[in-house]
Amino acid sequence: MNYHIKHIESVPLEKKLYFFDANLWLKILKPRFQLSEKDQKYLDFVEKFKNHPEHPKIAVTALVLSEVINRYLR
Repeated sequence: MNYHIKHIESVPLEKKLYFFDANLWLKILKPRFQLSEKDQKYLDFVEKFKNHPEHPKIAVTALVLSEVINRYLR
């Protein structure tokens, strides 16, 4: 199985379905103080994603949702 892994700054957005893993959701949902450069890249991508004119969609599986919730409960 081939994976197409790219740096987040170079991901071209299109009108299709995207899958964000739990690590990205944790970056998106964490409080916005003392951001690292890496955190800022993720947040910039999410802003670009939200403002994109083609309105790409995000797929969230129950497993990813469970991982994020469990991490925040700990």
